[in-house]
Amino acid sequence: MADKLLCVTFSLSVSNKMCSLVDLICNRAGYKLFLGDFKFPNINWNTGNTAGSSQSKLINTLQKFFLQHVNTPTRARGSATPHLLDLIITDDSFVENTDYAAPLGKSDHSILHVFCNLKPVKYQFLDKFGFSKGDNEGLCNEVQLIDWNEKLLPYSDNIDQMWQNFKCKLEKKYRNVYA
Repeated sequence: MADKLLCVTFSLSVSNKMCSLVDLICNRAGYKLFLGDFKFPNINWNTGNTAGSSQSKLINTLQKFFLQHVNTPTRARGSATPHLLDLIITDDSFVENTDYAAPLGKSDHSILHVFCNLKPVKYQFLDKFGFSKGDNEGLCNEVQLIDWNEKLLPYSDNIDQMWQNFKCKLEKKYRNVYA
């Protein structure tokens, strides 16, 4: 399971630059999520058929690596033919559901609610200490009371263990003073 999500939004017409960008993103690690107004009214997203050569290149790239999750038209204006322009494209099947809602304000594009099944990774944040607000003199006094020879001599043959022990003792002291 990937631990990163690369989310790319589009609101532009197809071009070679866009195809190059999609190719570049395909080689990145993690889940990929493309969404937005792709402005491709001539692409039939159910069959992959299109009239334009640059659009064909994009379709070929996307069909090799990705899933397209929107299957009903998302843009309708007056009596014009509705088009499937707003897309949600992923490299894995982590999209569980897509709900369609009425356009917002004067927009003629549907609102898409995307429900993804992703397990976020919890990161442990390091403590940040307010050194400017602490008792620096108190810390110096506390550290001077430690018999460092006694604490570190048992690790004299292993510098890494010595460092870890020193660091642990020092952190304990400044947690008391700066927390």
